[in-house]
Amino acid sequence: MNASPFGVPHTTNQPFNWASNADIANSGGMLAFAQKMLGPFSLYQQQARRVASYLLGHNPLGKSYVTGYGHNPPRNPHHRFWAKHADIGYPSAPPGMLVGGPNGKWEGTVLSAKVSNGTWSWGGDKGADIFMRQIMPTCNPMETASIPRMIVGSNGVENPDYNKFGTPIVRTSIGQGGISCYQDHIDLYMTNEVAINWNSALFWFSAYLD
Repeated sequence: MNASPFGVPHTTNQPFNWASNADIANSGGMLAFAQKMLGPFSLYQQQARRVASYLLGHNPLGKSYVTGYGHNPPRNPHHRFWAKHADIGYPSAPPGMLVGGPNGKWEGTVLSAKVSNGTWSWGGDKGADIFMRQIMPTCNPMETASIPRMIVGSNGVENPDYNKFGTPIVRTSIGQGGISCYQDHIDLYMTNEVAINWNSALFWFSAYLD
């Protein structure tokens, strides 16, 4: 968590996987459980709250991943019934649904990929097409390099290499691992699906924090 710019309990050298938010919520639940065992002022309480903060909007996209809660929550989750974005006759998703979140991998997408006359297609799968053409080219899922952190020094000038105390500073690129590989679109099951087992992780985690 300390290695991540947003305090995410996720390794910094591997891409975010399908349903990364479920894994992160489960990690938050384990931190909350440790806090319950060790007392309310333990480090685990602070880290558990950082996980909740990430899921509710403190992330590179400034977006909550829980419908109806947090900053700029998802409105178009991939679901067969909560599908007002696809058909006005269907209901919107109720508050409290956790979407899958950032996904820096191609699983389930490249399996159906075909090339014809030098052009790739994804078998008519609209979600796969959006994922590969709009998300993957821009979110740097395999970024591993550290980049300079722009710091305003005591002289008021931005210094890309040193802070005002003369100490070299770098931070990990926020594109690392695909932390920004997300879009709130009903067809994007790779990032915006909801599932009961993912939501159970959020529910358990939230109950401990409450």
